[in-house]
This record gives sequence, C-alpha cells and structure tokens, in this order.
Amino acid sequence: MLRLIACILPHGHRLMGSLYHFKNMMKQYSSDLLPTIIYHCNNCYSSIEKSSKTCPSCGKSLTRTGAVAYFLQLKIVSQLASLWKNSEFCDMVRNHRFQHIEKYKGRRLADIYDGILYQKLFRDNGVLSNANNISFSLNTDGAPLFKSSNISVWPVYLLINELPIAHRKKRMNSLFYGVWISSSKPQMWSFLKPLFEELKLLESDGHLFTDYFGEVFNCKCVLLTCTCDLPARALVYNCLQFNGDNSCWHCLQRGETYKHETGGISHNFQYDEHDPKGPPRTKESVNLDVDKVMDNVRRNVTQSSVNGHKGRFWFMYLETFDYINSCIIDYMHGVCLGVVKTLLTIWFDKKNKDKNSSFFSKRGLVNCVLQEIKPTIFVSRIPRALDEISHWKSSEYRNFLLYWGIPILRYVLDMELYTHFCLLARSIFLLSKEGVAFDELQTAESALLLFVEHFQILYGERYMTFNVHQLVHLTDCVRHTGPLYVNNCFIFEDLNGYIVKQIHSTQGVDTQLTNIISMLRVPSRMYTLYLKDTTNQEAIDLYNELSDSVTARYKQLDEIEDGIRPLGSATWKHYFG
Repeated sequence: MLRLIACILPHGHRLMGSLYHFKNMMKQYSSDLLPTIIYHCNNCYSSIEKSSKTCPSCGKSLTRTGAVAYFLQLKIVSQLASLWKNSEFCDMVRNHRFQHIEKYKGRRLADIYDGILYQKLFRDNGVLSNANNISFSLNTDGAPLFKSSNISVWPVYLLINELPIAHRKKRMNSLFYGVWISSSKPQMWSFLKPLFEELKLLESDGHLFTDYFGEVFNCKCVLLTCTCDLPARALVYNCLQFNGDNSCWHCLQRGETYKHETGGISHNFQYDEHDPKGPPRTKESVNLDVDKVMDNVRRNVTQSSVNGHKGRFWFMYLETFDYINSCIIDYMHGVCLGVVKTLLTIWFDKKNKDKNSSFFSKRGLVNCVLQEIKPTIFVSRIPRALDEISHWKSSEYRNFLLYWGIPILRYVLDMELYTHFCLLARSIFLLSKEGVAFDELQTAESALLLFVEHFQILYGERYMTFNVHQLVHLTDCVRHTGPLYVNNCFIFEDLNGYIVKQIHSTQGVDTQLTNIISMLRVPSRMYTLYLKDTTNQEAIDLYNELSDSVTARYKQLDEIEDGIRPLGSATWKHYFG
C-alpha cells in the first residue's frame, strides 16, 4: 500500500517506504498509550524479570516453552484522556443519554439507559446524571493464538455506555485494560487487581481531564455490567463452574449430577414449578457466603466453597457495582451456541439417528431449503447446510433461531415440538428488539418459563443443562440492563478476532501486541488533529471509508427519493466493489 501511494505522489515526496518506518512515525501519536509489560512465572505466577532464567520463588526453569506468562497493562485514565480530546466523543457522551431518556421516558427498554441498574445511578441526581460521568461494560475471555501451540490471550475490554450503540462498539472508542498471554488461564486475583484499584479511584474521586475545547473537568466512572461466557465468569467472580453445585449466579438452586446411558455425566437443573427463578441470590447473601468461605479456609476445611462461592473477588468491593444483576447472561453463548445448538443436535445429529428417525430422514430437505435461502444484505452469513453444522458460527445459530427456523421446521417437526421451538424464537425476538415494551417483557418471560418447563418433558432430564436453566433468568437480565442486542459477547468476539489476526509470529508476541494496542488510538487522534476542521472533503471521505467501512459508504449513496437509495446487485458492486 505504501508503494502504491508513493507512485501517486509527486516526485520528492517524504512518504516513508517501509512498514517499519511507518510504525515509527505513528508512535508519536500513541507514545502515552504504550502498555506496561509484566512478566510472570507460569508455575507460581510470581513476578519475574524478562531476562530471568530461573524463577526466584519456585526455582522452575524459565527457558522452556510456555514457562513465562506476559501481562500487558494500559492505564484507563490515559485512554480516556485521549478520547476526551475528540470533539465528537465529547458531544456524544454529554448529550446522547439525556436525549435517549427524554425520547423514551421510561415507556420501553431501548438501550442500557432504560434498565433498572442505570436508572438507579441516574435518578435523584445520581452519579450518571452528571454529563461528565460515564459507565463501563466489561468483558474478558480467552482466545487461542496459534494452532501449533496452546498459548492463548485473555484481553479485558471496557465499553463506554454513554456513546450511541453504533459508536460504542467501534474499536477506536473501546478501552483496553490489558491482556494476559500464557498457556494457562490467568489468576484473576492478581490479573484484575490493577484494574480494580483504578476503577475504585475513578468511582470515588474521579479524575481531572481536559477536553477538546480546553475545559478542565472531573470525570467519575463506574462499572455497570460484566459480560462473559461461563468459564470466564467463574474466574472473574471466583465461583464454581457451570457443572458444579449452586453454579447459577442468579439463584440458589443446587442442581444435581446426571449419569448418561453412555457413561458420561453432566450437572443438570430440573424445572421447579413452584419457584422456577428462586430462591434468589442477593448481595447480602453473597457477602455472608463469602465470609463463611474465608472462615472455612482459616479452619483448613477441605471443601471450603459455600453455595458455589470459592472466595472473594475484586468487583465486590466497588460501591456502585451490583454484582448480582450486573452479571449479564450472554445469549450468544447461552442461547445460540447453547440451547439452539442442543436442539439441532437432538433432531439431526447422526448419533440420534435411531431415536429421531422421523426427523433425521428430513435432514436432506432441511439442507436443500437452507441452501436455497437468499438473505437480505444485513445478514452477514448466508445459510449453510446441516452437514457443515460443526463449523457453524454463533451468528448462524442466531439466524436459524430468529429467521430460518420457524418456516423450515413447520414441515419437519411434529406440532408439539414445533410449537415448543416457537416459544423460544418468539421470546428471544421480543427481548432482542430495539424497543421492548413492558407487556412484551411479560410475554417473553411467560414463553421462556413454559419453554423450560416442557423442555424436560419433551427431551428428557439429560438435556436440562445450565444453558436451559439460564433462560428462566433471561428476562430479569433484560429488565436490569436493556435489550439483548445491547449486552452480548458478539462485539467482544470481534475485538478478540481483530487482535488475534494481527499477531503473525510466535516470537515476540508481547511486542506485537504492544504495537497493535498503541495503533488502535492513532486514527481518531490523527482525525482530530488534521481532518476535523478541514475543508478537504476527499480526505474526510477517505477517512470515513477506512474507519467505518460499509456503514459510512452506504450514507454516500445517491438517493432516488427522500430516504430511498439503490441497493441492487449491480449498484452494490458499483459502489462497494
């Protein structure tokens, strides 16, 4: 690309000719955002020097592959200081939430601002009623780096909820606390400690920033929600995995171990018709349970966990963080990759061919119909046959649930199973809307409770997994934090994918990540410095194409009539190549 641009520029230009010199030039815009690299022994997790050959704590050799774990940390305040220098960021953060709340006035749930948690911190002159204060949604999850090794990365992201949803999900507007690189999972007590300390100061005292207009102001920040898959949630909240007793974070139902006919075991939750969502957990009950755990540890009790809790976790010490209702049930993993995948496995998997011969015999019909579907442009993945279901992504299971499933299964399943599936599709559709009315919440909750109740009757106790149990709490999650499209792991998976794709070598992973993280802020900074007030429309259009991709380019299409733009196949190729 640099060589191509050099061919266009006039003779005597000063454009650098290599990627190395280009990155060096870019560093002047991100010098204050370079992460701190901390090295740990992968055996005892104690801090070590980069040049150490042997761990001073446990004596293990650090020269073997995978013996050293890296932890890259960035200051949240440094990243926020960079964002506040952008005039567009300042305008959106200080105005969008108030415009939204004024528009909907509590009539429906359209974003995180309408949820119970945000309203608690907004009403009665709460901390979020101040235009300079912001809230975060947190995510962390592991992602494998290479197929040839078991090294993985565990990034921690923070999204700023006060931005409009489209801008909230942009990479340049997300905060990146740090990343753990190792062949083993991180120890959250040490990994999240610097983040907790910074969040604690931002929550209580705030921090002085200077915005784009030169105004100095104090900004307080609170952690509002935490969205993780089940293994990561167990690490963050220091609780038992989903296959343990009392593993539900929202209620105290114990569950029980189920032995399969094939010899395997799973931890299942039978539907309690008398109290399907209870008894509920509360902050008070969690604190009591954690105190009992610590007492058991002091008394050297072998089985020290209490009601699923293994001990303390950092976020329970944040004053404004409701660590029960802020724990988001992620429908990407729980519903799409969980319940929907389970249903398709029961109906069409070769292992169940004899049990469901009437369904399996129609597998070819389902394949033909799926491959004949021509979806509209907003669907990112075209349907694939059931023969490729092992390679389906979470978005493909979501598309089957919301779009393809109901019309296809009408001619495949018997009426009882078909109606049962429609309960799930209907409820998830209602909870995913951009504006969920309160009567629709009640409809969705009733449908989900009915779905879970009949799931055991129709498919047996062995399939009453934790993902099915979570459905009884899903509507309450929406009440507290807004529609499903606002809080899920889809956006964070995209961020993980971006980071993984930028790492091209097993050598110097820490250096590669440092360059990636520092470069994330460069486009917005250069735009503020050189393009914000420019009259050169070509430069602005180029920036928009590079930063916003199809969304920005769609806005540039010529209108046929007011609000109507051409989007035929020929037109699409003409505009977007």
